[in-house]
Amino acid sequence: MARRLVLATVSAVALAAPLAQALPPTPLTTYSTSKNVSLLTNVPTGVGVGGKFSGKYYFQTTARSATYGTPDTASDGGLWVFDVSKPETPSVVAHLPLPVWQNEDVDLSPERKTLLISMDRRRATSPSPATVPQAPYIPGVLFVYDIATPGQPKLLSALPLPASAGTAKDGSPLGGAGHVANCIAGCKYAYVTGSRDGAVVVVDLRDAANPKVMGSVKTPAGTANPAFNPGTVHDVHTDAYGNVWMAGSGGTAMYDRITDPLEPKLLASTTKRDNTRTNALIHHNTMRLDRDHVLVGEEAFTGCGADAPVAWDDPQGGRFQTWRIDRRAKRLVPVAQFQKRIPGVTSCSSHWFDLNGHDVVADAFYAGGVRFLDVRDPKRIRQVGWFRSSDGAAGQAQFVPGRPDLVYVSDYLRGLDVVKIAGGGRGAPTTAEGGNDALRVKPAPIAFTGSEDFGYACPVPSLVK
Repeated sequence: MARRLVLATVSAVALAAPLAQALPPTPLTTYSTSKNVSLLTNVPTGVGVGGKFSGKYYFQTTARSATYGTPDTASDGGLWVFDVSKPETPSVVAHLPLPVWQNEDVDLSPERKTLLISMDRRRATSPSPATVPQAPYIPGVLFVYDIATPGQPKLLSALPLPASAGTAKDGSPLGGAGHVANCIAGCKYAYVTGSRDGAVVVVDLRDAANPKVMGSVKTPAGTANPAFNPGTVHDVHTDAYGNVWMAGSGGTAMYDRITDPLEPKLLASTTKRDNTRTNALIHHNTMRLDRDHVLVGEEAFTGCGADAPVAWDDPQGGRFQTWRIDRRAKRLVPVAQFQKRIPGVTSCSSHWFDLNGHDVVADAFYAGGVRFLDVRDPKRIRQVGWFRSSDGAAGQAQFVPGRPDLVYVSDYLRGLDVVKIAGGGRGAPTTAEGGNDALRVKPAPIAFTGSEDFGYACPVPSLVK
């Protein structure tokens, strides 16, 4: 029988590390891994959304339970701080409740010692969420924390964001930003996504205690597609070269190093034709592979892979993709994709992923668990490992800095998993999940429901009773 992860409500702002032992056990029914992957530990923080490392600390955000409003849940969401000096066994040092859905990622600046969490706007409906097209929006909020003392984060400011971005043709309001907040130009500024006008909201963070909305920036990444009309931007990422990437309904766009946050210089973007072929819902996030290639995750729930060969035009769930940067043509060119059939799984999609020093990607695939992908050859993506639990929905995978073999997995149903891949996946053979391995794990039924009530339209995973 499927079981729901329940987290006891924690009212204290900071927890001593020993209290982590008092958290309820995670219902580990069954799980499956490739021979080179193992589960080390689980910390049931609730609806695990995403996290970032800074020094010997890991900051994870969680959201209100996907079953918001029901009496059998107590996950309040918020910010969790872990001491990861022993990364195989992280210990909780602080928890700041922040009862929101869906603060889908967290960003921080070690130099400025600030951390950003954004809260989605939502429909002004009461007493429970409901789709009311003409209802106004409650604005999203950008929360800025001081992490100079990482174990004791302090709220510096809470900036309300524009609640709406104009009106649709039927007169209903278009929701404003709040889905993901990203540091720009050393976190002197932030780009906040989720606005339904295809733009990112620009926030001045030079005085972090008094941030200000400066305006917004339109981007090709926010143009409309059949799933999002008007369009929207999902994520912004600054790579190791200083280039800024935007991903959304219009595909992916690459920008030069930011000097004026209101006037970013576009270097390359996907074409409309390629976006139609590679984007069944939304380009979710990006990461630079090398000078000439970028990695792109596509979020979509049109299936869960297919037997090879799979054409670009086949909408077989959210696919992990490699793209080539054609600077002369100012175009991004699709190179290869990964989306193999996962036995018994019907709800999977490429979501937040990370890259280690061996050019191995750890990609969170919702009910598909974590997929380890060798991308040394951008034209040939190879799966070299996996971890999949029967009661999970993996939302983000992050390698521990300096440890290409350790991955922290934020899971919407399990909280935080620590997973190890031998040798960081370096030189591992190609592997596929099937046969007896597939029979060991019967996935719990998971429903994905998009809700404008909770702000953005990313599906909300929850176990089906």
